[in-house]
Amino acid sequence: MKDIKGLDVKIWMMKQALKQRDIAKGYGCSDMVVSHFIRGDRTSKGLAEYFINKGCPKKNFKNGRVAV
Repeated sequence: MKDIKGLDVKIWMMKQALKQRDIAKGYGCSDMVVSHFIRGDRTSKGLAEYFINKGCPKKNFKNGRVAV
């Protein structure tokens, strides 16, 4: 099976009862920015740090991108 980019981040969000909208509102960006970031289409060290500070495992990110 092919790895799905951002799956670990999505699972973490579900366990925390967080939606992309919650992350976007807290970080101060649009839902679409969060969506692209999770899918791996966008790099953002700030958004990666935001996720980590919220408790998402650091191993899910590398160089401001979502790791597989």
